[in-house]
Amino acid sequence: MFSLQVNGTPTEHGNISFLESYTFDNGSHFPKSYQEFAKQLGYGKLMDSFIIYIPMDDHGDSWNVRSEEIRDTYYEEIEDIEDEDDDDFMYDLEPDGSLELMKTWVPFASSENGEYLFWDVRKEHNGEFDIYITDFRSGIIKAGKDLNEVIEKMCDPKKYKKVLPFNEKPMNKVFKPLVKK
Repeated sequence: MFSLQVNGTPTEHGNISFLESYTFDNGSHFPKSYQEFAKQLGYGKLMDSFIIYIPMDDHGDSWNVRSEEIRDTYYEEIEDIEDEDDDDFMYDLEPDGSLELMKTWVPFASSENGEYLFWDVRKEHNGEFDIYITDFRSGIIKAGKDLNEVIEKMCDPKKYKKVLPFNEKPMNKVFKPLVKK
């Protein structure tokens, strides 16, 4: 369970049938922590900044729409690179990224500051995928092994700098439900 201050009543939990039945190309399902998040909290603003895109069919903030839009924004640049030494690549992959990772990345959240959270769907562990954060200007950082760990790190005064190096303070441990329009 997520230990967040919930400011309001969650009402939009998305397409639960899709959430539970969707499979990635490798046969894996959505991560357990992501499914729990959608079912418990649903659509809203996390930590005063992030929208976690849950499956809401063709809604503009739906995972079904936004994940593909985000990938498409960066896909051509990633696809054109033969190796990590190519000087034409305009995005920083350090410290934890690689071209192999970016060829298979699956975005599922973005912040008001232009950061993206995404899964490494190449390997599953205990029903979860590793989660990374990037804004493409300041590198790719492994943020955690599941959504709970990522939230805890971002809100912890002693750990937040490891995943949010440019933040001046930890994120707020809050969730504000939104209503889809």
